[in-house]
Amino acid sequence: MKKTILLFGIALAMFIFAGCKDDGVINLNEYTPQGGDTPQSEDFCQFVSEENFELTIEPINNFLKELEPALSDAAKLEKLCGWLEEHDCVLSTEILHIGGIYTLPGISELVVVFEINNVTRHFVLDVVMSEPLTAHWCHELSD
Repeated sequence: MKKTILLFGIALAMFIFAGCKDDGVINLNEYTPQGGDTPQSEDFCQFVSEENFELTIEPINNFLKELEPALSDAAKLEKLCGWLEEHDCVLSTEILHIGGIYTLPGISELVVVFEINNVTRHFVLDVVMSEPLTAHWCHELSD
């Protein structure tokens, strides 16, 4: 049992440190999004096309903050999938698991399939199961 916990801890650490690329990241303090001071839903596909995935987190979190707290975690994740799929750059989404990474609070994962410059790419979005839910990190799935 202790070996399993240790291996899980190591795997989680590797998962966290293998996150999205850092090259080409725009500092939010230096970025002027469309029509306002903070990144909005309209900016989402621009960030994706520029491969600035770190900047997609704030519009996602803005959406998550608006969800009704009384909804179940599963319903909130389903609504997030629907919102993501409304964007032209998102081909599909899939909930991998709900709260399946056992941390406090738990972490859920979504697979988000983007079309970036006519290339299909798969990313995993980590969502912290706090109130409100919070998008935390993304990383590209390897082939």
